[in-house]
Amino acid sequence: MAGPSETEKIRPVAIETEMRRSYIKYAMSVIVGRALPDIRDGLKPVQRRILYAMQGLGLSSKNQHKKSARVVGETLGKYHPHGDMAVYDALVRMAQDFSMRYRLVDGQGNFGSLDGDEPAAMRYTEVRLARLSEEMLSELELDTVDWMQNFDDSLKEPIVLPARFPNLLVNGASGIAVGMSCNIPPHNMCEIVDALVFLVDHPNAHLEDLIDFIKGPDFPTGGIVYDATSLLQAYKQGRGLIRILARINRENLKGDRKRLVITEIPFQVNKSRIVEEIANLVKEGELEGIANIRDESSREGIRVTVDLKAGAQPEVVESQLYKLTQLHSSFSFINLVLLDGRPQILDLKETLTAFIDFRTWVIERRSKFELQRSQERLNILEGFTTAIRNLDTIIATIRNAEEPHEAASKLRDLNLNDKQIEAILQMRLQQLTRLEVHEVENEVNEKREEILKLEKILEDRTQLLAVLKSELMQVKETYGDKRKTEIRPENVNLDVKQEIRDEQVLVFLSIDGYVKRVNLRPFTIAKRGSEGVPSIDLKEQDKVRKVLTCRTNETVMLLTNLGKAYLMNAHEIPEGTRSARGTPLINLLQFSERERAVNAVVVESLSPDKFLTTITKRGSVKRTPLDAFANVRANGIIALQFDEDDNLADAYITNGNGQILIATKEGVTIRFNESEIPVLSRNAKGVVGIKTHVTSQVTGSCYIPPKQKDPAILIVTRNGYGKRTMIEHIRLQKRGGSGVTAMKASSKAGQLATLACVPKEDHVLVVSEGGEAIRLSAVSIPAQGRTSSGVRIARLKEHDGIASVTTIPVEQQLKPS
Repeated sequence: MAGPSETEKIRPVAIETEMRRSYIKYAMSVIVGRALPDIRDGLKPVQRRILYAMQGLGLSSKNQHKKSARVVGETLGKYHPHGDMAVYDALVRMAQDFSMRYRLVDGQGNFGSLDGDEPAAMRYTEVRLARLSEEMLSELELDTVDWMQNFDDSLKEPIVLPARFPNLLVNGASGIAVGMSCNIPPHNMCEIVDALVFLVDHPNAHLEDLIDFIKGPDFPTGGIVYDATSLLQAYKQGRGLIRILARINRENLKGDRKRLVITEIPFQVNKSRIVEEIANLVKEGELEGIANIRDESSREGIRVTVDLKAGAQPEVVESQLYKLTQLHSSFSFINLVLLDGRPQILDLKETLTAFIDFRTWVIERRSKFELQRSQERLNILEGFTTAIRNLDTIIATIRNAEEPHEAASKLRDLNLNDKQIEAILQMRLQQLTRLEVHEVENEVNEKREEILKLEKILEDRTQLLAVLKSELMQVKETYGDKRKTEIRPENVNLDVKQEIRDEQVLVFLSIDGYVKRVNLRPFTIAKRGSEGVPSIDLKEQDKVRKVLTCRTNETVMLLTNLGKAYLMNAHEIPEGTRSARGTPLINLLQFSERERAVNAVVVESLSPDKFLTTITKRGSVKRTPLDAFANVRANGIIALQFDEDDNLADAYITNGNGQILIATKEGVTIRFNESEIPVLSRNAKGVVGIKTHVTSQVTGSCYIPPKQKDPAILIVTRNGYGKRTMIEHIRLQKRGGSGVTAMKASSKAGQLATLACVPKEDHVLVVSEGGEAIRLSAVSIPAQGRTSSGVRIARLKEHDGIASVTTIPVEQQLKPS
């Protein structure tokens, strides 16, 4: 009968059906055969085959290393018909102490580094099994696992290794399959074993009970894992985000300078990229307070030093490093594994339970194998015992037999079975000595005890679990070590502002553009009329321009001679001692050529309900809403416009309901309501605030907040004289007037230098152009009328003059020392 024709062999199939079937087949092949680890031994196929091939080559931990190329060739040729680099990459990873928490391969040569350096070629590196790997392979010959044919059916390979420890959790795993991936962090051997032993004794334990033993991941590169709530959630759901911080220590250098030292980094983060990242951020001005960075790492460990600038707060720089670089990283935990040949996401308890079930199965199979082997050996030994007791009869029977078959047939009369008879016929004469006979008797007793023990293990699950626990504790004692990764239960706030010490400070600004932040403590209260103390080390010809009081968590707005505004966080202004010069602003801000800071104000928030109020030297005023400065660029933003012969005299933050005082160098002062000043855009010029003569100019002004308690105006002259004048002595006028005399200028007192609104409870810091500073209580300065010249409040050096006055609010004052 003729067979089917070629046409009849063709079967029509929808292309989408064939594509779906083929794709699913391919996907499962990748998932099961390449990408995902088996929950039992925690290995992917390529890793398992490498370890088995190394055992076949005799590369135990006690033997010499052999070339990696030989291991790769053995694995490719016998078990894993894929690319050689795929096999070598897997081999390298198992030999890297920064990738594996407990290495499975002992490597010799260059296997890469934390800096991302590539390992040497396989012809240069050498490997052998790590001692721990032998705990995974040692029971293969005891019928503990099933076997399968290799790719060409020429050899057999184990489906899984009889691992004596939970390698999946201890070393972690990662792999990308088709449409799914796994990413399991490593853990500490001691903690995992303790949790397993507890779970064996308490199979109904809750996951929260296991967390008491397993604190969290234990990465080979150390670091700090924080947020216990997220950890618990990840272990409950089998997936989640684990947050890791680098470990940063602090060191003190000479001259009150600080250093940050990075000694541990997050897992799987490239160290050299971190160093490069920090350097680039410093160069771009996004990281403040760093003077130098060096990588001093060696074989002893990681050491990256970050030297801080003088006055920089270590905790602030540390928070910036965590926030802006990979020193704060996250590990995406996905506990996707192969269980019963199927990919499943398991929680922590399910993962531990699956390993307990696997080891129970392995111990049971091993016990059955050993029981059978012991029974077979005991059978032979009992045959030897019978032969020894009937030695003469056996010798005569064997001697008189024509052939072995006849001898065997006659020996059955002694109730010997075929195995015993075969062993007796092959027995050597030396085994008939007294010593050998005694050893046979001892071995018989040992085998009987061993059989009894194995039968108990197989009959009583309690005995079997006791063996499991005992073997786990042996692994713990041999390979367990201290935790490398610290676990911090609490959450970590990386908000830089939370790390700033909230304290009252002084900000000094010089004409040549030097700026510094100084603590208030060195400036103690002095007697009125005494000499001040040095507050800044000025260069020759440089002078103090402005001093203001602020808190470290506030913002300072700097205004320049070009009418531009720049914003700086107060804590970013380098801190200095009382005798320090400070830091050039040009190193901190992107000033243009010939641009200089001429004033500064403290900004709490850029609220549209508050205003930047500015006064020029020619008496022009204007208000601009603060929200207009919400997007200040690195190179500043226009804040005001003025004529060529004019410049900024003063500025402050107002709320729309206060009063403004403006004074000229001759002592003429005008007071008017802030509401009379129009609200204008940043680019607009102001309106007349006070009429000035051609030779006159504004030298001082102040803002009186609404509902100010007992407001008084402190008026200070250039030669160090001053007085307090009650606000009602300066009558309220309309904006644009000529004002009234508030202080009588004289050759002795000098011209008016500056004004300040000072409640009597507050202190003031009066600073001269030469940097001499004196701190006074406001009440120590007498209240006088408009026509007086005041009293001496500061004794100045020759050719020096008062530059600035700042108020120290009563709630921030420190007790005099």
